[in-house]
Amino acid sequence: MSTALSEFSAYLGVPPSEDWSRDNMRVRFLLVGFPIFAAHLPALVLRAPFNHIALDNSEPPAPPRQFPDDIQALRVSVCPVGAATPAITLTPHAIRYIAGVYSHFYIDIEGSFEHYLQKFSSKSRWTMRKKVKKYLESAGDNAFREYRDPGQMAEFYRQARGVAVNTYQDHLYNASIPRDPAFVLRLQEFAAHGAVYGYILFHQGVPSAYSYCLARGDTLTLWYTGFNPQFAHLHAGTVLTYMLLERLFNDLRFKIYDFGSGDFEYKAFFSTGSVRRWDVMYLRRTPRNFVLVYAHAGLFAVSDSLKRVLDIFGMRARMRQWVHARLY
Repeated sequence: MSTALSEFSAYLGVPPSEDWSRDNMRVRFLLVGFPIFAAHLPALVLRAPFNHIALDNSEPPAPPRQFPDDIQALRVSVCPVGAATPAITLTPHAIRYIAGVYSHFYIDIEGSFEHYLQKFSSKSRWTMRKKVKKYLESAGDNAFREYRDPGQMAEFYRQARGVAVNTYQDHLYNASIPRDPAFVLRLQEFAAHGAVYGYILFHQGVPSAYSYCLARGDTLTLWYTGFNPQFAHLHAGTVLTYMLLERLFNDLRFKIYDFGSGDFEYKAFFSTGSVRRWDVMYLRRTPRNFVLVYAHAGLFAVSDSLKRVLDIFGMRARMRQWVHARLY
């Protein structure tokens, strides 16, 4: 790592090498939540959990003095939200772009699982238990499986991709566990350091849902998850989340379950707390990146206005249902 990036990491309060990973970063252009275009940039992406970043300032840090060779961007998707800050800030050599702000959900893993369930209403507890019971009655033996060892990673990847290929995240956003089979090598490397926790839910031997998590200290962060719509009537996604959390509360290996970036209803439902976070990109100041940032910000503003209009007439949910119906 360069001296400039080491200084930047120190400002964020994270190790300079451990938490940055090279990625072909996608900058997605969405209109009312639906993808219309994606640009790709060679980038370093911060993989630290939300609670591992410590900032003293009320705004995101300034860009590093220089970028590592062959890197066009840095991305920090869990930057703590402070005072009102312009979405785009230009410096002589870089562009700082706040691409979004969202609620970041988590669960404090303390006490028993039964104690955690008390946060829900009696009706919600009854409904969840009924869904789990119904699923397990027809699922067959060993329906919930955990994968942690390097020798298990190829099997975990195969089963997770078997689910992911059927999900809207994969079809619309390419936001599922990566399609590249070489990703297995990264899984094996992470697993050798005790950093990977994979979970698969099966139904009669067929994978119905998966979750891929990374461990950092006392925090387990969800990176990818999804369920096969074929098992939507059995609520496979809810059942997997319920059983995963039950395992974490029983094992007490972690203190925090981090739902990762993205603001989704199911995360709010299961969480015990949330914090506001910025998704911040730092890009080299080139003509291409300049156009990319301003085009993305402009489309976001248009899309946000359209969402509000569609919500007034109750049309956005119907559009989403229409698109999903044609995907599957």
